[in-house]
Parts: sequence; structure tokens; C-alpha cells
Amino acid sequence: MKRTQKRALPAGVKELRGRIEQWRRTRKGRSRMPEPLWDGAVAFARVHGVYGISQALRVSYDSLKTRLTRAPKAEARRQGSAVAADFVELAAVSPLMAPPATGTVVELVERNGAKLTISLAAGTPLDVAALMRGFRSRRR
Repeated sequence: MKRTQKRALPAGVKELRGRIEQWRRTRKGRSRMPEPLWDGAVAFARVHGVYGISQALRVSYDSLKTRLTRAPKAEARRQGSAVAADFVELAAVSPLMAPPATGTVVELVERNGAKLTISLAAGTPLDVAALMRGFRSRRR
């Protein structure tokens, strides 16, 4: 029979497991695990996988997976920020192609009403992906 080698826990998981164990020792009755502990577990599961983290933290796989799938929307609501757009609408003329001889106007609008309009002269190169990343990552 093959023996599987255990992988080392990612940095921080051991500390979070200790906090969860401390909570288990001091909780009253069968109370629910506090949200900050779940948030930490979800953050690790997003990077290292649900199964491994649920095993390392000794939490329910199903509960962790459920929280992971709904985490982006819940986190955005808690932080008061807009949820990422489900799609990006592009005009009929693709902005990824060379701009027409008359020039190009690029307009980005977010759900919260923030708007960016850029007018480019004919022949000006444009990296649409970088422009969108910069617009969405700015400080609000």
C-alpha cells in the first residue's frame, strides 16, 4: 500500500486553526463559528483549495465550500463596494482594433456612477485591458 506524504500547512493556517480550537474550547453550547474565523478559512480555501483547508482547520467541507461560492458577493456587501460587473459591453466597432481615421472615444462607466471618458486622436495605440484594470483598481 502506498503511503502519502502530508504537505506542510500554508503559512497562517496553523495560527487560524489555533484560533478556531480556542473558540471551540470557550464557546457556550453549540454556537456558530464567528464570521471572522470563517472569513479566514474562506481566504485560505480560495488559494489552497477547499478540501485541504477544511481538513487542516477541522471545519465542515460543505459549509466551507458554500461560503466560498457566495463569498465575493457577501464580502462586497460588507465592505460597501460594488460587485464586479458580470459583463463588459463593447461598442460595435471593436476598440481592440486600430482606431478609425477620425479618432476613438472610450467611455467606462461603473455601477456606482463613476465615469471615465477618453478621446484619442487617430492612430493612437490603446491597451483597453490595462485601461480597464487601472480604472477599476483606483482608490474609491
